[in-house]
Amino acid sequence: MFSFKSSAWQLGLTGSLLILAFFVSQTDTVSGLEYGLFDFILNFQPSQTIIDNGPVRPVPVWAMLIVYALIFVVYVRKYTRSRTTAVSFISLSIILFSLFMMELLLAILGGLFLPVLLPIFLMFMMSSAYWVMDFYQRFLALTLLVEKSVSLDDVRERIDDGDLKSALIFLKLCPMSDDLLELGYELGMLLESRNHWASALNLYHWLSLFDPGMRGFITRVEEIRKQKPPVNENEETDYSVKHIGHYQIIKKIARGSTANVYEGYDLRTHNRVAVKVMSSRLDDGTEGERIRHWLHEAEIVSQLDHPNIAKIHDAAILDDIPYIAMDYISGHSMALRLRKREYITVGECIRISKAVLSALAVAHKNGVIHGDIKPANIMYDDREETYIVTDFGAAYSDSSTRKGDNIIVGTPSYMSPEQLEGKKLDGRSDLFSLAVTLYHLLTGHQPFSGSNLPQLKRSIINDEPDLDHLTLPAGIMEVIMKALEKKAYMRFADAQQMLAAVEYCEAQLRERLKSF
Repeated sequence: MFSFKSSAWQLGLTGSLLILAFFVSQTDTVSGLEYGLFDFILNFQPSQTIIDNGPVRPVPVWAMLIVYALIFVVYVRKYTRSRTTAVSFISLSIILFSLFMMELLLAILGGLFLPVLLPIFLMFMMSSAYWVMDFYQRFLALTLLVEKSVSLDDVRERIDDGDLKSALIFLKLCPMSDDLLELGYELGMLLESRNHWASALNLYHWLSLFDPGMRGFITRVEEIRKQKPPVNENEETDYSVKHIGHYQIIKKIARGSTANVYEGYDLRTHNRVAVKVMSSRLDDGTEGERIRHWLHEAEIVSQLDHPNIAKIHDAAILDDIPYIAMDYISGHSMALRLRKREYITVGECIRISKAVLSALAVAHKNGVIHGDIKPANIMYDDREETYIVTDFGAAYSDSSTRKGDNIIVGTPSYMSPEQLEGKKLDGRSDLFSLAVTLYHLLTGHQPFSGSNLPQLKRSIINDEPDLDHLTLPAGIMEVIMKALEKKAYMRFADAQQMLAAVEYCEAQLRERLKSF
């Protein structure tokens, strides 16, 4: 879709008009008209002493060129910061007033005539036109909202076009998902980079309603309130962190609101690793408790040995930087499949289920609950041609107690009812999250939705899943529906039992294929 802010045409038009105005102002006709208007204004002065020293002289041409160049610089600066040349009304008023006063003061104090009435008129007309265009762009965006439902692809399109205000409107109309949180964080960074502090503040407040546990949103709200430009910790890490312990950092491979993931090289074992570095720093408050819990559970998970669990090699704090080093997986997460709208087949659904359930069976047997099963935490390993469960950052074990229960740990749209209600969890909570994940990967839709966190919680706790989008063989459908039961006791007893059910369905499907 065409966007008025999709290119630098406004800046090019502004520069062309200023050049044209300069040459037109040098003609005798325009110069005479402007001087006549200028003389008319001077007649309102209480004293005529300004002409005692002789007639008012026009300024040199180079002085006029400087004035026009400075006007163009104003528009360039506006464009580089916000991808539009629509100067605000207050800024325009100040500029026009300054130009007019400069013209009067030069005449009164120096007997010089600086013809700026034409550029003043031109600036006013151009800015008015750009304001109208900006309003029309918003009107088109609102029209699109009425005509069709909005998706994250529409938000991404607006961001790519540089229309961040419309992107913010579109984002708030999308159903909640972990992809929405990631895209929202990216949009917030862009709004900050262009000094749209009010919009960034509004966005971070709204995102914190989705997941109050995401410290990055809360921190930026506090920093903006203090009226200081927020420090982009993620960008600083790229430049400052070259080594973490005995791991050499090569490049960033993923970014989240609470942590970054880097490709690294283990200088001891000479193996490629993935290093997950928390954006937060250790303190004595709730955030510090979360980091300690994160590292403690990582140490427990490191003892798990299973081909479908990402092996954790190290979990520590170095110079107040918490990090985890784990196997580097040469592949992609299932969240990428969702973003590409490449939904999985029934066969892939079975293979993913078997791999994840095998991993969860081992984890649950050792008393570890994952707590955040979702597409982004299921990786496909191209080399081993298998699926691997990653990121046990929200996990906890039977031997630990969760502190700071008022903070949500995990991704709400994939949580079980008991997890959202803050109840004690067991392995059956992961089975619910896996069923939601499979539903999402199969259909591109989530079985439960809500425009905000309270509505989503009510939907997950009370509503039955939407089956309109789901078309599966009867056996697989029954497995997913059983795992989506609201009451934990009505689900499978454990991951091993659900795995047996999936394997039975697979065997039945193979028998049917043989009969054809």
